[in-house]
Amino acid sequence: CCILGCYPLEDYFLEKEGIFLLLDLLALNQKKFCNLILGIMVEFCDNPKTTAHVNAWRGKKDQTAASLLIKLWRKEEKELGVKRDKHGMII
Repeated sequence: CCILGCYPLEDYFLEKEGIFLLLDLLALNQKKFCNLILGIMVEFCDNPKTTAHVNAWRGKKDQTAASLLIKLWRKEEKELGVKRDKHGMII
């Protein structure tokens, strides 16, 4: 991505609600795109302005970015066969 690492371009991307679009794509739950989108999101988090956009995003049924990421995490754990005890600790 030629945007990443160049703060003026990153800021423009943020102003045009690019992070919202990335989160909308992530919420579609298309496995083949998740790693790519998450990688891009990590790079954008170096920009201090990104946090406000991530926190402002809302998906369907008013889902937050934090809720979306937790859902993806749990799905990944299930696919990997991770087992947890009644306290939530990995066993």
